[in-house]
Amino acid sequence: MRFRFHSFLVAKIVSLFLVMLFMSNCSGPSGTPCELEFEYTITNVDDGFGLNEAQVQLNVEKALSLWSEAIDSLHVRNSADAPITIQFVYDYRQALTNRAIQLEENLDSRRMRIDRMREDLRVAEQRLRSRVSEHEELINRISSRVSALNAFIDERNRAGGLNPGEVSRVESEREVISRLRNQEEQMRERLQQMVATNQRMLDELNREISFSNDLADRFNEEIGPGRYFAGGNFERRGRQGTISIYHFVDERELGLVLAHEIGHALGLGHVENTRSVMYEKVGGQLIAPELRLTAEDTKAIREIAGCGP
Repeated sequence: MRFRFHSFLVAKIVSLFLVMLFMSNCSGPSGTPCELEFEYTITNVDDGFGLNEAQVQLNVEKALSLWSEAIDSLHVRNSADAPITIQFVYDYRQALTNRAIQLEENLDSRRMRIDRMREDLRVAEQRLRSRVSEHEELINRISSRVSALNAFIDERNRAGGLNPGEVSRVESEREVISRLRNQEEQMRERLQQMVATNQRMLDELNREISFSNDLADRFNEEIGPGRYFAGGNFERRGRQGTISIYHFVDERELGLVLAHEIGHALGLGHVENTRSVMYEKVGGQLIAPELRLTAEDTKAIREIAGCGP
């Protein structure tokens, strides 16, 4: 989502805007001091952000110091009737961001759970293969004994029939085969239960992987790197201007969003360098270990302030 404040208008209004709103004290000749003034007030911080006024004030001051270091002097005044207001507006964007933060915090535990589930399934499948092998061996044993018994009976029948001792032997073997068949039936039922259990484990694992992937994709698409600066907005209304902060992932990104919007309030437009504070998308900026301006950012603010080379 792009800013409602179109950067291409900045070049057309910057001179009038700075005179009327910020009252720049800029010197023209090369090498002479260049200054800007910035007067603001913090009007609202919705409770949903979990920030108190002191925390917001500190982050605003950090963002302002970033621009201040790029010019000779940035005169800052915090007053109730200031022309620039800063507000933190909690809506669906920060709610989504909070969910994404929770997702990110839980992804490691989810991955560990998936790994455990995979290992449990691997062990269960290994145990199932072992039981299947035992079951096949039992079936072969039963088949061999049945074949041997039938062959013996056929042979004795061709010889005139079974004598009493052979009848007893046959009955004894049939009892053994019956017990083996009962054992095989019980083993087959256990195997079916194991197969069903393994299938449930596999289904649960696939659901967990799919759920985690869907949430990760949503995070990357809507919250992750490469999105437009929808986290904040600067809107000018005559001599007045409002910086609205809608969402941020963490304190570092809050600093980036504030610095970006304050840059717009100072008269800066977007720059082409993807690592710049004033680039139109979030993701590639120099924020670690701390937020830094690029040469393009510095050039832009010094041009606004009328600094010499």
